[in-house]
Amino acid sequence: MKAINITNAGTRWRVFEEEKIRKHFGDIMNLRVGDVTATKYLYQELLYSGVKAGDITVFWRPNSDHINKNEFEMMMDQTEVLKDCHSVNDPTNYLNSHAKEKAFEVWDKSEVRCPKHIVIEDNETFIKENTLSYPFLIRLNNEVTGRGSYLVNNEEELRQSLGYLESDWKRAVMTNHFTKRIAVEFVDATKEEGKYNLSYRMIVAGDKVVTGYARLSEAKDWVAITGKFKTEMQDSFVKYQKRCQEVIENNHDTICNAVKSLGLNHQGVDIIENQDGELYFLECQPGYSTGYSDWPKPFYNPHYPELVGFLTENEERLKEEIPMYYNKWLNKEALFDTVFRNLKETL
Repeated sequence: MKAINITNAGTRWRVFEEEKIRKHFGDIMNLRVGDVTATKYLYQELLYSGVKAGDITVFWRPNSDHINKNEFEMMMDQTEVLKDCHSVNDPTNYLNSHAKEKAFEVWDKSEVRCPKHIVIEDNETFIKENTLSYPFLIRLNNEVTGRGSYLVNNEEELRQSLGYLESDWKRAVMTNHFTKRIAVEFVDATKEEGKYNLSYRMIVAGDKVVTGYARLSEAKDWVAITGKFKTEMQDSFVKYQKRCQEVIENNHDTICNAVKSLGLNHQGVDIIENQDGELYFLECQPGYSTGYSDWPKPFYNPHYPELVGFLTENEERLKEEIPMYYNKWLNKEALFDTVFRNLKETL
């Protein structure tokens, strides 16, 4: 077996990722996104040496946040060259993880519940024709962790924020052709009587959800990510890690199908639930953050002192109470071993 890794600027190996690919898929050969000539040469060399196309797995790892039009088009040419090989995250569906409105369009057709959305082409036209109820979000379609996003509560805030968003868009589109402005329904994902916002990230590989974890932020902060943990959240943090495991157990196939419907097979999936417990799928992240080898141990990610202190000081108790989180997410070696074993079984 052989593995081909195709990547571009801004993408690094996550901790234990490269080692576990080698373990399950064999030697790794590296190519750059857009280098069609080198791709053709390497592929022919492998075939001449007796390697069959079906024994080659291509790990497509372009930067999930930034890619220019030329890189994308040449990546499509590389895809054609390697079309008979197995693919992890087929780049013909790259935009389904890069551009949120593309995922929403597919999910709407596939009956995967996601927020309502509108692509903003012109500010004044959007203001006149908008059908979303306040509050809602306006944002860039390919940013993460709340960057380029604005929560608006009324028309005055909308007009002001549209100006900010237009400036963000003009800067971004100069280097990223696929950047768009979108408006997105705001789903109330608060918990504990409005005290916290909650979101989940689920890790899907092949036809299995490998693990998942809950993230909390204070209610005034609508971006619920790991770095928002505070010491006073400890009890709720444990409670919602347990809830996350329940969500996976009760919705396993739905979560896997959300990824499969996008034509992808290895993703971090961001999900929230409304006040009735209904799941809303927000986006997929192929480059979901696990941390890198030079990030702080023992977990790499998370590495925030308050959270790491809580996890290490209560290790034995938490391994019993939230085993999925502790043993399948915090242990990155076990995580990637399971990820690539699952992919090998399903490709």
